[in-house]
Amino acid sequence: MPKEPVNDELMMRYLLGGVSDEEQVRLEELYFVDDRVFEEVAALEDELIDAYVRGELSDTQRKQFELNFLNSAERRRKLAFAESFTQYLSLAPAATTAAEPETWPNRITGWLGIHGSTARWAFAAAGAVVLLVGAGLVRENWRLRTQLRQMQAEQTELRQREDQLNRQLALHNEPPIRSAPGKAPAEMAGAQPQSLPIVALALAPGLLRGDTEQKTLLIPHGPHLVQLQLALEDNQSYGSYLATLETAEGTRIWSKAGLKTTPQGETHIVALEMPSSLLGNKDYILKLRGVRSAMAQTSQNPSATQNLAVEEIGVYSFRVVKR
Repeated sequence: MPKEPVNDELMMRYLLGGVSDEEQVRLEELYFVDDRVFEEVAALEDELIDAYVRGELSDTQRKQFELNFLNSAERRRKLAFAESFTQYLSLAPAATTAAEPETWPNRITGWLGIHGSTARWAFAAAGAVVLLVGAGLVRENWRLRTQLRQMQAEQTELRQREDQLNRQLALHNEPPIRSAPGKAPAEMAGAQPQSLPIVALALAPGLLRGDTEQKTLLIPHGPHLVQLQLALEDNQSYGSYLATLETAEGTRIWSKAGLKTTPQGETHIVALEMPSSLLGNKDYILKLRGVRSAMAQTSQNPSATQNLAVEEIGVYSFRVVKR
């Protein structure tokens, strides 16, 4: 079924809460990306408030207005201003002098007790103030809408990168990475406040051999932030790194993408952090992979496209003892 065009009648029903869920979602999407729809909705809000104050709404519309439209503090503030201004106008004297024609500027200056050149200067000053305030509001609104669009674009880009990583991981039979709701992949589940006490452990690549003592991480009682420093055998040029943590039995319990290297003396390390609540008294294996970006072309799309190549770098083992 074709979608109903966006018109004044549809937007008025939206403001009064009389549209379907599908219509509401479509209008709100257009509200943030289409300047015309944004300006028309703002103008209709003012018209609706004026009609309510003048008593021009039907009983049904009045009930919808009070129940649905006034669910915003900003709209209630506008309504209070409109009611106060209307009440002020109703109390002002209605008579005008013969010397001055009955125009709305003369009526207002008469109510305010100012006449002649003083009135003209007062109106000029008031007009300038209104223009300045209006321009400031327009700039602020445009800035906020621009920031919202940038955030939406960044979130879309992060999701695309996550999908590319998951496709590469599927080739290695690895479980996919899942971002926490509302967060970027680099801020996956497990992020903890930096005020927690930190316990650190430096690890070198290589699985445990029979003649090698197992690296042990001692975690005191209570919540802590665990920091693992993974030494690299060689500093290859990867765009980022992906770490996955498994138990010795092969159960995957944690992962993090977007890691970077840090120089430490003559070597480089990859530092990562996780909450101590994820770990128990057992042995763990941490796998580190490098992520490379490569440009490729396809017959369907001759323009360059970005692919991600995931390569295993090292495996680290350690034991956790909580006390």
